[in-house]
Amino acid sequence: MAGSAVEASVSIGARMLLHWSDIAVEQERLAWAARRALESEVEETKASGKGLELGRELHPSLIAIAAASHALDALYGEIRDLALPPEIAAKWKEDPRSGPSRALKLHEALKHGFEISAQKWRNELEALFELRDGAVHPELVFRESAPHPLGVNTAAEYVGYCCEKATKAVDLLFEMLEMCAGQPKPALKTVGGRSPAVTRAPQDRPKRHRPLEPPSGT
Repeated sequence: MAGSAVEASVSIGARMLLHWSDIAVEQERLAWAARRALESEVEETKASGKGLELGRELHPSLIAIAAASHALDALYGEIRDLALPPEIAAKWKEDPRSGPSRALKLHEALKHGFEISAQKWRNELEALFELRDGAVHPELVFRESAPHPLGVNTAAEYVGYCCEKATKAVDLLFEMLEMCAGQPKPALKTVGGRSPAVTRAPQDRPKRHRPLEPPSGT
């Protein structure tokens, strides 16, 4: 109708997969930087009788592990409605607490959305999300001390959330993203055959970190 106003709106969304991936990479780097600093302090702390400040490594490791799982959570959120059968996707969207664990929901979506074997990553995802849940829903539990890679015995949390575990989590994240980018099923294909969930990966992450042996004499 002439003279009538036309209202328009624009819908936008933030790709949290990308943000959490960047956070995971940065915190993994900081975890290894903390490890190398602590490695140089081992002999000094032994001579002085002071303990190593393992929290300096735990903090970024904890964040890297959680961020990697959050990135995969975001991957699930991007592919759920496209990959899963509509009735399952609707049920899990309406009631996120229904059905299996988040790790297994993601695994199910991956099986439907990408050309992967039925059991691929299932155990790894369950292990990562168990670590994540332990970080975001912690309980104070007293256990026997555990050996840390730096050659000291400490609380199990400092071993469970160390830089090796951070790298394992981020490795899993990028292994999944890289493979899924090249092997989407038709429902997830776009121009060029790439998944809508995978558009980039941080380029500054080393392919492999230098393994650190426990200091000699420990």
